[in-house]
Amino acid sequence: MRDATSARATDREEMEANRFAAALLMPEDMVIKAVDASSSVNPKMLQQELARMFDVSTEAMGYRLINLGITS
Repeated sequence: MRDATSARATDREEMEANRFAAALLMPEDMVIKAVDASSSVNPKMLQQELARMFDVSTEAMGYRLINLGITS
């Protein structure tokens, strides 16, 4: 169950679970291929396009793109 602590991402287990979920739902190689194939040049539009493609929230995709160093 999420609470104020989990929302701050300070719990080591929660952070590890989030990394695992991101890698499972949005594998790095697949995200990179999708970015390369995309015609979106606007980071927000890219984020929305990929979120739809991977069936995840735009927020989750935004974090994934940042963590992979694709956007800032």
